[in-house]
Amino acid sequence: MKKFLLTGIPRSGTTLSCKILNSLEDTIALHEPLNPGSFLSATSNNAILEVIKCIDAIENKLINGEAFEHGSDQSLLLDNPIEESGNGNLRRLKAKRGLLTLPPQPATMNLVIKQNALFASLIHEAVNYFHVVSVIRNPVDVLLSWMNVDLPVNKGRIPGGEKFCNKLKVALDSEPDVLKRQIYIYGWFIKQFSNYANSLIKYEDIVESNGNALINAFGFDGQSTMSIEKVARVYNQQTLDNLRTSVISHIQILSNQYYDEASIKQRLQEVCEA
Repeated sequence: MKKFLLTGIPRSGTTLSCKILNSLEDTIALHEPLNPGSFLSATSNNAILEVIKCIDAIENKLINGEAFEHGSDQSLLLDNPIEESGNGNLRRLKAKRGLLTLPPQPATMNLVIKQNALFASLIHEAVNYFHVVSVIRNPVDVLLSWMNVDLPVNKGRIPGGEKFCNKLKVALDSEPDVLKRQIYIYGWFIKQFSNYANSLIKYEDIVESNGNALINAFGFDGQSTMSIEKVARVYNQQTLDNLRTSVISHIQILSNQYYDEASIKQRLQEVCEA
């Protein structure tokens, strides 16, 4: 199989990206089949070798129709691993990690492995072995999601990235404010991807192109057969007020070569007035 890596800012549509890629006849895209917590490596150059070994093992299991570890034990086809509604609380992870078995797959398939924080931390090593595609998103949507999901990033931590990026861990350890940690994490992802990724694509372009911009970023043949529907979530006024204050007070730090201050302000207005 020809192997590729997919990474992205958490809550930027990488799980949806896997579903789009799985709509292609010659592609299998796996949602977080690797468990960074189980890695024995202490350095990034050793960790990427461990990644390669794990992916090779997954390839063999796919070809032989054997069970493999996956971020969902139910299906390849996930839209979103997080609950749609938290009923007033943080939205929790609904996908359950476990073993998944598929019929034996041809060795000619494209194999895409998606891991967000892990691959972001190893991307400078990973591009020496794989074509790496990264997905980014407007910081307004990212921060709003992080405020409402029951994941470590809600508290301003990103364990999968910190394990192999000591600079990131030290910066987060030294910052007591959750919001400032989240903003640092967002900037860290942007910097990692802009410096190293083979292809960088915006979530907004994936949706606008009905998935075809993503397929093109990998260089795959074929077109998306999916219809991507935008999910309109309702947030309470306190959440939106917190978002507005957070974004406006840190807009210079949040802005970058992909999302300038004007596009951030425009998106903030759209979200808060929806």
